[in-house]
Amino acid sequence: MSPNGANKHQCETERRWWPGKIALTQSAPATDFINPMLAKAGVEMMHDIVTIPASVKHTDHGLSQDNPTELKVRLGQEAMARQRRRWEDWLIIAEALDFGRTKIMGDLYINAPVGRRYESAMAEWLTANGFREIDKGARSRLLECLQHRDEIEQWRALLTDGERFHFNHPSTVWRKWKGATAVPDPNATPKLSPFTRLKAAHAELLEEHHQLQRKLENADGDLWRPTDKSKDIAKVMFAKLTLAKAEDTGRDLLKLVKEAKASRSVS
Repeated sequence: MSPNGANKHQCETERRWWPGKIALTQSAPATDFINPMLAKAGVEMMHDIVTIPASVKHTDHGLSQDNPTELKVRLGQEAMARQRRRWEDWLIIAEALDFGRTKIMGDLYINAPVGRRYESAMAEWLTANGFREIDKGARSRLLECLQHRDEIEQWRALLTDGERFHFNHPSTVWRKWKGATAVPDPNATPKLSPFTRLKAAHAELLEEHHQLQRKLENADGDLWRPTDKSKDIAKVMFAKLTLAKAEDTGRDLLKLVKEAKASRSVS
């Protein structure tokens, strides 16, 4: 074989280092040059020397390469283990959760993350991978934050250092971002404060009282009829009496009612 031919079939390999770990990767495999059995034996010998990370999978030729999807889960697990999680840690966790959600949907052949089968399978995945402690509401808002990641990052860039330090939890970030970027509806009915509502109710009562006063002043004969509602009769009487007299009248009416009921029960 000519030197050029040998160079053409040469297998280029490189070393990739992790803390305390080594793995071999193949950048240009040459299946017609490498003996698969010898390659596999070489990898098994390396396994006896170092520990291969869980995020590494083996190729058909016995060599190894990174598994990006499993790497997302491992990075998410590392972020979960941190005592104080930064916003960047939550985003790493969000990517792991998004991978888990997509995987479950694919395994179940469904198009949306809903239903009992999905909830059950997702709960098992969360437990198995160490994400169970994040409650359902926080997970939902975290995935919403991931979906709007670019917009939220632009908003966070305008915050002070202190605000960015405190706005870490996904529920806080989602609420603050929505509140800061929400566009008010020009057609929406303005919300009234409790004091404004109380003031309006007071004005309505005053107007009703004045109307009743004018009605009484212009009335000729009886001010109410037996067929009138008790509420209307009480208003007519109240408008003609002082507060003390109205209170005494109310007690006397209750007394008369009790006496009438007792008389009927005896008879």
